[in-house]
Amino acid sequence: MAGSNEINANEAKKVVPLHTWILISNFKLAYNMLRRPDGTFNRELAEFLDRKVAANTVPVDGQEVKLLFLKKATIGFYFLPNNEHFYTLMDEIKSFVSS
Repeated sequence: MAGSNEINANEAKKVVPLHTWILISNFKLAYNMLRRPDGTFNRELAEFLDRKVAANTVPVDGQEVKLLFLKKATIGFYFLPNNEHFYTLMDEIKSFVSS
């Protein structure tokens, strides 16, 4: 959209890698599903949506998965590969959570 400050979903997909866009979209969807209108969280649904997978300390295909705790009050744990894209993704998630 030339001449506009708004960013639509199609433009956002071009700026960030597709897997980053999908991760953030899934995060937004789960966050909005858990949030009640009064601002509290549906804990029963959070338990249902929680992925209980252990962190893999043994590298698979050269990738080591580390456990990352984002924010206690939101969804919980996320598993991300430790590579050069990791820090860019963390900055994007941090800006999303703080907005």
